[in-house]
This record gives sequence, C-alpha cells and structure tokens, in this order.
Amino acid sequence: MIANAASQPGKIVATAQASNGSVANINGIAGGALESGFSHADVATWAQAGTGMYEGKPHVPGLRLIAKQELDLAVDATLSVLKLVELLEELDDVAEVFHNVRLSDEALAALEAE
Repeated sequence: MIANAASQPGKIVATAQASNGSVANINGIAGGALESGFSHADVATWAQAGTGMYEGKPHVPGLRLIAKQELDLAVDATLSVLKLVELLEELDDVAEVFHNVRLSDEALAALEAE
C-alpha cells in the first residue's frame, strides 16, 4: 500500500519487500541491498551510533528518524524544549538529540532575540 502511494509512473518506482524486521532492514540499507526501510528507533540508534548489537561494527550512515507528527507549541514551550535539547547535547554520553517540535516564525524570532 505504501509502495503504491509513493510510486509515480515515469519518476519514482517503489516496491514493498518483506523482511525479518528492523535488523534485516538496517542490514539491507548498510549493505546496499535496500535504499530505505522501517526500523524500531532503538535498532536504528544502535546502528547509527555503533552501540548495542552494532557495537564494534561500522556505523550505518544516512539513517534518519522521521517523526509521525510535528508538535505545535507556544513560543515559551518551544524555547524550553530547545534549551533542554541544548543541555542534552552538551552531555558527553549523548550522541544526538532529536525533537518533533515545529519551529514557528515567532519562536525563531524569540530565539534570535535571546
């Protein structure tokens, strides 16, 4: 169903391929057999960071977390989330921090004014 929705004749051809789950999809992407796939967040994080079951293995570049929906927050709440993200990024044992807060023009202006 997703493949049919994504396909655009003459431009994009998407196919659906069954696999044994997150690990198989990540390994398929890493090995070049797949261009994209779905994965649980923990498996994708391990593959990207070289931790968990991917410890000691080459990092898998190009993995992306795509949030199901973006959050629209008030400006002060948005700034609080961004401050928290900044504090988390400063920790030595944190590789990357993601959020799904939509950055409104008002929030960006307030951030620049700080």
